[in-house]
Amino acid sequence: MDEPPLRIEPLGAYHDRTSFSCGEMSLDHYIRQQACQDARRRVALVFVVAVDNSSAQIAGYYTLSAPSFEKDCLPAEVTKRLPHYPVPGAVVGRLAADLRSQRSGLGEVLLLDAIYRVVCAGDVGIATVAVTAPKDRTAKSCRVLTT
Repeated sequence: MDEPPLRIEPLGAYHDRTSFSCGEMSLDHYIRQQACQDARRRVALVFVVAVDNSSAQIAGYYTLSAPSFEKDCLPAEVTKRLPHYPVPGAVVGRLAADLRSQRSGLGEVLLLDAIYRVVCAGDVGIATVAVTAPKDRTAKSCRVLTT
């Protein structure tokens, strides 16, 4: 039997944040204590994937925010086409999978969903996507992507 498609959605009050554990204390603390405040204040958008369609248990999450970047803070291969003033971008600032969902490819799915959401916001000026989510040595390295 095929698994149901993942449902990635904005963090809601009905999501069970207390049982989430990814093994990284700062990421666990963020989703449990800070994420709702950030979403409410629109400091960051928080997206979660539920374990299944009928569950409020969170299998993983990521955040998106929209800072501006100074040209000299970006890699040289990215800045060739950019102006000499701060450029708008998007940041995937936190990304985590619950311990029960790790090594299943969920992190990659969450990252692709984040990039897809940025691309879909194409009517908004976004010059770069910075992925700063990895917090430990097992995660892949950070990258800056041009849109």
